[in-house]
Amino acid sequence: MRRTLRPLTGALLVAAVVSSVALAAAITAPSKAELAADAVPIGSGLGREWFLGGFSDLYPEGASGKEYWTITDRGPNLDGGVDGTPCDRGTKVYPVPTFSPEIVRIGLKDGTIKIKERIPLSFATGPAVGTSVRPVPKNERSLDASCQWLGTTPRGVDSEGVVVDPRDGSFWVADEYLPSILHVRADGRVLTRIVPAGTETSAQGAGAVVVGGFPETIGVNFRPNRGFEGVAISPDGRTLYTALQSPMDYRPTGSAPPGPNPRNSLALRVFRLDITSPSVPQVTGQWVYSLDKGTGNAPLADKVSALVWLGRDLIAVEERDDPANDPNDNPQNTTNTRLYVANLAAVPPIPPDSVWNGPTGPATGGKSLEQWYVPGQGAGAPASLPAPVPKCLWADVAALLREAGFTDPNEPFRAGNGKIEGVAYTPRRGANPALLAVLNDNDFGLVVPIREQLNVLAAPAACRP
Repeated sequence: MRRTLRPLTGALLVAAVVSSVALAAAITAPSKAELAADAVPIGSGLGREWFLGGFSDLYPEGASGKEYWTITDRGPNLDGGVDGTPCDRGTKVYPVPTFSPEIVRIGLKDGTIKIKERIPLSFATGPAVGTSVRPVPKNERSLDASCQWLGTTPRGVDSEGVVVDPRDGSFWVADEYLPSILHVRADGRVLTRIVPAGTETSAQGAGAVVVGGFPETIGVNFRPNRGFEGVAISPDGRTLYTALQSPMDYRPTGSAPPGPNPRNSLALRVFRLDITSPSVPQVTGQWVYSLDKGTGNAPLADKVSALVWLGRDLIAVEERDDPANDPNDNPQNTTNTRLYVANLAAVPPIPPDSVWNGPTGPATGGKSLEQWYVPGQGAGAPASLPAPVPKCLWADVAALLREAGFTDPNEPFRAGNGKIEGVAYTPRRGANPALLAVLNDNDFGLVVPIREQLNVLAAPAACRP
């Protein structure tokens, strides 16, 4: 049954929170729960059945650690000509192209993930789908199981992050495709889509309000399929944070030499939005977050999959990787997963009219912001190059999972049961301890039937950069 929600304000909101804390005893950490690989069928294609999975974020419902919201990504998809499909290389093949990304409420009981509610995303003109919004090269060429082109649609969503707005129970969703941020009604209807300036026409026609709020450079230079991934919201529902999954692939154009490879950059762009008026959202800040450097001239882990609100302009950022040369050909396993606290307030935001939001040229020293942040490239940078926000290591999540015995049985060094894309934190409230929960994205069992696994850990004390 669908929940019926109404806004809670003032004393009523406080009373509801206190009441829920008092009634719900916290889970005992460490704890593990799994969803059976074949628990919820979603359709068939390419000669097999497909099941609910692809969970790509985590947001706590209450403080007990027993119930959460998550969201699926775009649905089962395979690389053409690579993952056993007959289609051309460089395409994406959708065995269940009618699948609508879903917001899912899950509960933990007796070591099992229970599906408590499923809310498919939709637009006024029809259901959301996981196929492409923009043409190649910014999105892949989407094909069905017969290798027929599915076209592009403004209803395309690759959802990767979700939070609940405490004011009315609606949702805010991070999307990789455009990239964009969606404001979603409690029943799944997309009301507003916030996109980079210049990409508005790609999102128009679905019935949602389209707002060109992010700098144009994001829509032009973001790395395809590495758009907005993490999202965090303040307890009063007025402020939202999001981040690109990876550094932008921004290289100079024209006759100038291309310079260092921006895919080796450490510079990730993080944004703050004022959503006091949900129908008129405004981007109010942009910062550079610097990823950890690896042993070479590249990041140790080049993906950020989750953000967590800790305070005004204070967010937790999850850095993670996908290991290469996996002997089991299993890209779901994660080797490095670390959670950092970033203090955005310590550094002035990048002004909207900054040269670092525009084309490269003499004012940028002939390089993009991302290129200046490639290890070994900082010497001689213009004085206007934005400084990174300070950060500190809060938790080596992979290490905590190993210590708790939550490892992949086939690869004991690897944490959990897959790539961790969901992180949720509930601070200490009354008798309930501080909890840190993580959830993997099993890619709908694409390669092997990996299960969705949710691990609840005792949260270490947060550091302060």
